[in-house]
Amino acid sequence: MTQGDRSGLILACCGSAAAAAAVTALLVSRSRNSRSLFERELERVRRECRHLREANERLQKTLPERNGSFDETSKSTLTIAEIETLKAVFDCFDATGSGALTIQDISLVHSKLGEPLTDEEAAQAMAILDPARTGMVTFRQFREWWENKHKDFDNADNYRQRFKLLRAKLEDSSGFDITKIQTQQVGQPGSRRFRVKFYYKQKNNVLKQISPWHDIPLFNLGTGQHAKIFNFICEIPKWTRAKYEIATGELFNPIKQDVKNGQLRFYKWGDMMFNYGAFPQTWEDPKLVHPDTQKSGDNDPIDVIEIGTKQMQTGEVAPVKVLGILALIDDNETDWKVLAIQINDPLAGELNDIDDVQQKVPGAVHAIREYLRVYKTLEGKPENSFALDEEFMPKDYAVSIIEETHNSWLALRSGNKDTV
Repeated sequence: MTQGDRSGLILACCGSAAAAAAVTALLVSRSRNSRSLFERELERVRRECRHLREANERLQKTLPERNGSFDETSKSTLTIAEIETLKAVFDCFDATGSGALTIQDISLVHSKLGEPLTDEEAAQAMAILDPARTGMVTFRQFREWWENKHKDFDNADNYRQRFKLLRAKLEDSSGFDITKIQTQQVGQPGSRRFRVKFYYKQKNNVLKQISPWHDIPLFNLGTGQHAKIFNFICEIPKWTRAKYEIATGELFNPIKQDVKNGQLRFYKWGDMMFNYGAFPQTWEDPKLVHPDTQKSGDNDPIDVIEIGTKQMQTGEVAPVKVLGILALIDDNETDWKVLAIQINDPLAGELNDIDDVQQKVPGAVHAIREYLRVYKTLEGKPENSFALDEEFMPKDYAVSIIEETHNSWLALRSGNKDTV
């Protein structure tokens, strides 16, 4: 209703033009006062918002990092995979798990790698990484240094070169480069003759046939309980159902489609919702009863479920980080299922342990467990069961199980066995 409408209504009700004029003047005055009050209130809100924005900007500059993450405005020249690799290197340096490096951490890691630093060298490293002399180096500082923020310092160049050598030592000591792996398909897909064979391009550019199980290193960065990145071999791409697996009973262990009762096997429950495969240089020993499952191993490399967003290919090898593990009991055998994600996946920076998966990808853990429980029922088999209260165990526990299966593989290889 306009001001004129209000005046007309008042005139009709009061029956007096003078009274209507007086009331109209009063409303106009109140309207002006209300508008003035509104404008003053709006200006006050604007001031409050400006103060809040300025306070937030000051807070962002002083907030400590959480889990090595960066605010959204942080710019980087690194790829997701490079950031994840750098974070893994940082974690290797962070021997105490404090989330920051001290001069003792740097000295300790150098000593472990066979290149002990003198006190002077350690002090120089800290001076480069910690110019404010706080005594601690966060991942943000570590990353900024790595991105050449201190490239104008002479000592930085020397230390950067040494760091490259140390990073190489943190990787597989054999110098194996997974980017030099090539695969060759032999036979017709969908036939019993079909195989995916693996080759490695040597320095002389000659291809050498290798076993994906025995020759591809398990560890990509770090080793044993301190491993941060692992090499994953994809057997079954997500959104497919042909049951491919590493042929542990054949020479050079190519990937083949499993056969049962003379028939090629497919997952009858439906397509895989994840990339499925195995870690090389692992073996679940059928003679070893695990105390947490009270069941022996299933005589295969340890299985891995890669939950990234990209569909991989059969025979593809990729660096992943471990998130957790599930103790599946299949045919009365322990059949561990490691949960992992490629380090170049868009979600890699968000997922570091099993709790992150449950929070960032709600429903995924439950769906995977239920799929593994029932997928064999269409073959007339009973549902699978699980140990450890059916829980996905955290990353540290998973790494310990992987290390156990790696030791079992080492024992197998000590007897010069290539097949099982």
